[in-house]
Amino acid sequence: MNSEWPREVRRRADGAGVVYELPVRPLGGRRWIGLGPIAFSLLFVSGPARGLIGTVQRLLNSAEHGMDWLSAAKRDEGPP
Repeated sequence: MNSEWPREVRRRADGAGVVYELPVRPLGGRRWIGLGPIAFSLLFVSGPARGLIGTVQRLLNSAEHGMDWLSAAKRDEGPP
C-alpha cells in the first residue's frame, strides 16, 4: 500500500482499474435537511403531473380516436 494514503483508505488494482474503499462516515442529524427540498420538488411536480394524468385519462375514456391523441400535446382553450 502507498504510504501517502491513510490507513482507512484501501486501494485495490485489478485489470479493469483501481478500486478505492473509503471508510463509512456518520451523517448525523443533518441528513434530514435533504427532506425539505425533496418535499418541495414533489409538490412542484405534482401540479403538471395531475394535469397530464387527467388529459391521458380523458383521451383513454373517450370513444373518439385518431387526431385526439395530438390534443394531449396542445390544449386549446378557445380562440386567442
